Amino acid sequence: MARYRKMLKCFSFEEQFRRDMAELNAGVRLHPKRNRLELTPIGGVVNEGPYPTDPDLHARTRLTTPEACRKWSGFFAILKNAKGSDGALLTDVRFRLNDGVNDRYWNGGANAWVIAAPNNWNTEQEVADNIGAWPSQSLQVVINLTTTNESVTPFVEEIRLLYDTDLVFLEDYVVRSFIADLRENLRPVSVMKVDSTGQTTIDLNALQAPFDVVGIDAVYNDTQDPTHFAPLAGTAYDVNTKLLSIPTQPNGERITVQFIWRPNVVIRQSQDFVEIGKIPVIVVDDTTILNERVIRNRPYVINKGTGDGFVFEEGFQADIRLPLLYMTGGGRDLHALAEELAHYFAITNLLRARGQDDFFPYRIEGSFNDSSTPSQKELHSARLTVHVQNAVFYPEDARPITGVLRFSVTGGNTTFMVAT
Repeated sequence: MARYRKMLKCFSFEEQFRRDMAELNAGVRLHPKRNRLELTPIGGVVNEGPYPTDPDLHARTRLTTPEACRKWSGFFAILKNAKGSDGALLTDVRFRLNDGVNDRYWNGGANAWVIAAPNNWNTEQEVADNIGAWPSQSLQVVINLTTTNESVTPFVEEIRLLYDTDLVFLEDYVVRSFIADLRENLRPVSVMKVDSTGQTTIDLNALQAPFDVVGIDAVYNDTQDPTHFAPLAGTAYDVNTKLLSIPTQPNGERITVQFIWRPNVVIRQSQDFVEIGKIPVIVVDDTTILNERVIRNRPYVINKGTGDGFVFEEGFQADIRLPLLYMTGGGRDLHALAEELAHYFAITNLLRARGQDDFFPYRIEGSFNDSSTPSQKELHSARLTVHVQNAVFYPEDARPITGVLRFSVTGGNTTFMVAT
């Protein structure tokens, strides 16, 4: 049986995390200074009413799909409602969940998460008690804010979701996320030149290095079009046979094929080191954890009705240093791979840890250097180093806790309530 551990997914309604919001209904806003969701004042008067009393105003977090999630198991909201002089609530916060297709709510009668109508909302307690039956790995929280008194608004500061996972942190950052991103997104373009003999197919299996050719960028007749102004029409490439079909060209004319390829990406310290022989290749040379900092706030999730919950202790943040060695069989191919890496890192500055579905910034150490000399084995190589920053680690599983709902002082007549 698989061994699972608890993991936390947080939606903090702070200005710096505005990207985590998929929708802000016209009547709901994220306050940029107070860092909370609240109703939008009518007329736009800052920090004052009147607030709308419509029943269906809401906001949506982004859809999250942690690939390592095996079951959702906890729901906790940090929110505040306004009360009247008699202690009665004037505001309310309710919820629905979305699976990426439909908004759903817990129907107590059907004992299931069913598709919601506009007026179907759940209390926080209903969601917390039944999130374990949520049927999807994907989850989006829809937050409904209402008031019966136009002078006050509820507000929500944070939503915390607990899930069971088989997550291994370093594997998630390096293998499941960073290496997978490189494999999926790096597509350099290299050149193959052949002389026409009247053939209508070109076999890309004949390339000197075992390129994983995934497509054709363009095909030119150098003799007739030396400036490569007009690519040949009517070409087709079969990715399975690696055969390129072209229109018949006159004998003896020079043909240039610009082909798109996918580099191997491997880790040297794993058994994948045997694949280094399959050039072109990008090798993660080593993995080093640097600059460890203890997480002080000890995040927790508590079911406010039962008092049962979990707290995360012994957590830390750190940087992950990933030196990359990239090798090709020719200098021109090395330049093509270096250019593709430079383009990739220029447009990508956040690593999505797929198992957690969280984002972590990274930076490139030093500059690109693809001017290295060939090795004795006729390999051209260059290096760069990537630093993933502020990656989160929890070496120990979350610890079960019981929230304090009430405590009394004996010997007197005073009873204290602890708000949760």
